[in-house]
Amino acid sequence: SCHAEFRCRLSLRVSATCVVQASGKATLRVEVEGELALLPRFSLAGRTAVQTLYREARGCYCSGEEVRAITSCERALAVANTLMPRPQETGDVLNLLGALHLRRKS
Repeated sequence: SCHAEFRCRLSLRVSATCVVQASGKATLRVEVEGELALLPRFSLAGRTAVQTLYREARGCYCSGEEVRAITSCERALAVANTLMPRPQETGDVLNLLGALHLRRKS
């Protein structure tokens, strides 16, 4: 499954004029122009996200990119913690994270 987040940007230009007549009546005119921008960001969610992040972390581990692998493992665990029941891959992610910490300490 997929998760979508939107960043919003709003830009407005406003001008106001007020005309007061001799009788004391006033006319207020407000002009507003603007632009609303929605910038979508799509990301994987659920078990698919955990699997994808684990594969990414494993690839980084194999190529010696420990910091990037740890980041991918942590992201996978963050997603897994939102799921009930926990996906099977959670154990794989934890094992890989342990191996990464052992490698970095040696």
